[in-house]
Amino acid sequence: MRWANHNRRFVRPVRGILAMHGSRVLKISCLGMKSSTATPGHRARAPQPRPVGKAASYAKTLATGHKVIVDIQARQQAIEQQAAKLAVPDRLVSDPKLVAENAAMSENPQVYAAAFGREFLKLPAAVIGSCLKRHMRCFILKKRTGKLAARFLLVADNRPAGGGALIVKGFERVVAARLADARFYWDSDRREIASGVHERKLAALVYHPRLGSMMARIARIIRVAEWLAESKVFADADAKAAVALAAARLCKLDLATHMIDEYPQLEGIMAACYFGEAAGERIAELVAGHLDAGRDADPSDRAHWPLVVATEAERLAGLLAAGERLAADRDPHGLRRCATRLAVVLARQPGVELRSLFASLAQAALAGEQIAGKAVDPAQVAKIMVAMTIERIRHQSAEILDLAKPASAALVNAIVEPDAEQIMIGGYAGRIQALDAFLASSAGATLIAAHKRVANILRKSDQPDAAAGKLVEAAEIGLGKALDRTSAALDAALARGSYERALNSLTALDAPVKRFFAEVMVNVSDPKLRAARLELLARLNSQLNRVANLGRLSG
Repeated sequence: MRWANHNRRFVRPVRGILAMHGSRVLKISCLGMKSSTATPGHRARAPQPRPVGKAASYAKTLATGHKVIVDIQARQQAIEQQAAKLAVPDRLVSDPKLVAENAAMSENPQVYAAAFGREFLKLPAAVIGSCLKRHMRCFILKKRTGKLAARFLLVADNRPAGGGALIVKGFERVVAARLADARFYWDSDRREIASGVHERKLAALVYHPRLGSMMARIARIIRVAEWLAESKVFADADAKAAVALAAARLCKLDLATHMIDEYPQLEGIMAACYFGEAAGERIAELVAGHLDAGRDADPSDRAHWPLVVATEAERLAGLLAAGERLAADRDPHGLRRCATRLAVVLARQPGVELRSLFASLAQAALAGEQIAGKAVDPAQVAKIMVAMTIERIRHQSAEILDLAKPASAALVNAIVEPDAEQIMIGGYAGRIQALDAFLASSAGATLIAAHKRVANILRKSDQPDAAAGKLVEAAEIGLGKALDRTSAALDAALARGSYERALNSLTALDAPVKRFFAEVMVNVSDPKLRAARLELLARLNSQLNRVANLGRLSG
């Protein structure tokens, strides 16, 4: 903001500068003002500048003479205490974010109780709540039965002599007007849905210039949900994918309603309100919560997973097919958010191979689709989806994989490999945690050193022209037998997902590897023997890298 004839910017006009050390003023000139020992108080209750005796008494002086509570935590506590008293006999709906927001907007908060007409209680609770919280920053009250009360609490930054009656009246008038508008939208939407107008509006509502209407998008979401139901990828989810398919048919049907035009944050919730009664309580619950589940991807909310994957995979595949791409500083279509949500859900779904899954999802979403008169290549889109998801895991590993502590970039890169034959992201968290613990041990340091030595030999040695011959030395034969035993132990441990045991099984190679390097020369003159020994080291390198690409740790 600029004001007066000053060129400097600040968030608000500067009314004064208080700069003190003890009781002495520090001479500072800034933003057209000079420092002093005086500061204005509360804008309504003590607007005139008043002196502050000592810097140490700043907060106490402002609270008494200036009517300003400096500590925001104290303001939050004041709001919570006043609201708890005024809520009686009803119950206050806890909302820490709303408390913090009101505390940031008021210097000396005062909570008042207000009411709205009981006739508005016929509106969905989510509509009333959104009107009160999002638009008016008011607190919701519920009766002991759990139903909404026709009362609410507001926070003002003033305590007028009249007791705040005018403030309450003003809030009640605005809330009544907003709820009257919401009732009009609610009635209009239900009439249009009954007559089928909303479907024609969805068919005319452009989702993306290259992807057609919103109705076309709903058809793609349904195709993806149908494939998920048939494939049984989420067969172990709390709600079967078949239920998610029914929810997928409804979850975007509210996008052409008047209510969503006014309250876009209620997307999905209004679809459940308009269509949920006929669909059933469980399906309505999935429809109402699918966006929140997609945003937060709560690992405990498994019932939403199929619907989240269906909607997010369709969006990501469709936008990529339409030519939308990420920029370093821009992501207007939320591609990163889509990839992150998919990664969070799929990282908690064991047995899912990312490449094959995304290939099938892209095929289901884009089968038969054309953009600019050309057929879409789902396989190419799937490749981009995989790369983007891997990139999100690398950048947000702690959040996506729900790690107990953040992992280093080298550790994550050792596990998360886009070029691996199979990308099983469901095991990434376990691998990272097991590898982190293993590397902290002496066995881990020995393993890294052995891998580095083997990798250096293989990197510097030319590929042998001759076929591999037979191993002759006892040390190399012993290493070969140890590799056979370790390979079997690794197979068993990895099949059970026991990555800690898999890494520990590699320690059995420590003694054979040390003996091999002590007694055997790899680059001998005999080409067949050299080939056999390089082949043995290649086997060893392969086994060492089965849990993680150790080359990214050893340098």
